[in-house]
Amino acid sequence: MRGERQVVLRPVGSFESILAVDAKGRLNLTDGDTDKGLFVLLPASGNRYQIRTAKAHNGSEPDCMGLRDNGSAPATVVAAACDAGRAGQMFTIEKTQEKSQGRPTYTISGEGEVRLHASDAQGLIAQRVGEAGKGLTFDFVDNGAAPAGPGD
Repeated sequence: MRGERQVVLRPVGSFESILAVDAKGRLNLTDGDTDKGLFVLLPASGNRYQIRTAKAHNGSEPDCMGLRDNGSAPATVVAAACDAGRAGQMFTIEKTQEKSQGRPTYTISGEGEVRLHASDAQGLIAQRVGEAGKGLTFDFVDNGAAPAGPGD
């Protein structure tokens, strides 16, 4: 979690699902391997991070995940140009007491006290803590050294 490794974000309890950027640029659950499912966790301050794609997908630079406000509907997580000052691009990653296959597990929260949840109808969404339970927990599966990012 120092921005030096590329990882897969795997929901605990999921047999094969991982988080990946889909064709619409949304962060969503998918089954199987994909190069759009590798991320670098870039530390900002304390337990706050930017979540950057390990590889560029639609342009010359990797994208960062950010919250998209959908009005009265739950927020979604989308790929956007990396900007640490942009609202919604900072995530709090907190270690839980649980383990998954011997690895520590984490919750991922966005600004406004929202946690990531999986919805059958809407896919991966971000809802306020308490509105839909505690949210998903994840383990991070190491996939080697992170490729150089912008400015590296």
